[in-house]
Amino acid sequence: MSVRENDWGARLILASRWLDRGYGLLEKVRSELVLAFASDETLDRYNDLAYSGSSEYDPSSSAFRAYLFPWEEQVVDRFFPTPPARVLVGGAGSGREAFALLERGYEVVAFDPSVGLTSLMASRTHPAGKLSVYRGGYEDLPVLSAVGGDGGTVSLADMPPFDASVIGWGSYSHLRTTEQRINTLRAFGDATDGAVVVSFLKLASSHLGLRRLAGLRRFLRARKGRQAGDAFSVHIGFYHVFDDHEVRDLAQRAALEVTYLNSDDRETNWPHAVLERKE
Repeated sequence: MSVRENDWGARLILASRWLDRGYGLLEKVRSELVLAFASDETLDRYNDLAYSGSSEYDPSSSAFRAYLFPWEEQVVDRFFPTPPARVLVGGAGSGREAFALLERGYEVVAFDPSVGLTSLMASRTHPAGKLSVYRGGYEDLPVLSAVGGDGGTVSLADMPPFDASVIGWGSYSHLRTTEQRINTLRAFGDATDGAVVVSFLKLASSHLGLRRLAGLRRFLRARKGRQAGDAFSVHIGFYHVFDDHEVRDLAQRAALEVTYLNSDDRETNWPHAVLERKE
């Protein structure tokens, strides 16, 4: 192959970088349009479809993560009482955290808004642990619906206090308003006598969006009351990103204090905080 042919091929590959830039721009435009025009009900339904249809949330799939992540293990070892103890898990999906905690000897009450995921979780059994599964979103707290049976409801307020609780992996970022975020933290704080663990997506430069179209972005977002830090991805649906100041502010407004905050978002970690009720 001649030098000229090599040069032409290399230049063609280099030019293809515009495809990546174009896709990145399309992603940002789609995010803004979804935030501007999709209703909350549509976003809820999208999440239900996206997660319940994912092999990562199917316990029978090889892609299912049947374990706690290293950062979760560290938090449990450091801040949770030793088993047996009662743990509340919200946004539990099909039970990744719940069954891993059962393996450790904890008694678990778990809930999730997805019909498909809670059905998967309830269909599983664990010989050594006790698991109660309910359906409900953070917006429904403290009321949850029974899965199966007569379909009745229960209230966290009528249950004995939990020794620790988990706002499931990244699920806090799916809440769409400041009021929902505060109410969720308050509900978990009211139901828990110990640590409340919350993980979240972190604000990064990639979330700053279309700076040249900042005025248009504000106009579009105002249609549905969206906020700075809101975004949409076809992979995870609606999400909100946080910085440390917002996490601390939300905890304070929910009458909780931040015992521990780790905002490291490297692959081996996940931004998370440990909260407790103020004395």
